[in-house]
Amino acid sequence: MNIGTPGRIPFDGVVKPLLLTAHFIGFGVLLGAVVIGQEPTAAFWVLTVVSGLLLIAREILHEGLVWFRQTEGLLTAAKVLLLGVAVVFSRCTPAVISFAVLLGALTSHLPKDVRERVWWGGREE
Repeated sequence: MNIGTPGRIPFDGVVKPLLLTAHFIGFGVLLGAVVIGQEPTAAFWVLTVVSGLLLIAREILHEGLVWFRQTEGLLTAAKVLLLGVAVVFSRCTPAVISFAVLLGALTSHLPKDVRERVWWGGREE
């Protein structure tokens, strides 16, 4: 399957909830650790990043490359950029991580027509 062509993902009804659960566990522990002033173990960073990358890959396989021009893709890119800058500059504060969680919640809880709105170029690749 061409990565730019939207398609059906086998076992998506199982894959997406498992990836989301792993992602929720990872970022939940990261946020909790930062709030109480502890350094989270690398395992939770890895769990969060790997599950997040797999969720992005799933969206690209499902929607095609147009996903990067949709509200959901743009909010996800903003979240990744925010967290990347925070990690590089050692500024992973509770406020930064909480804002990233808010962006993540928006990507999944906005109405479908808003979440899937293409901001430029139409749906064609």
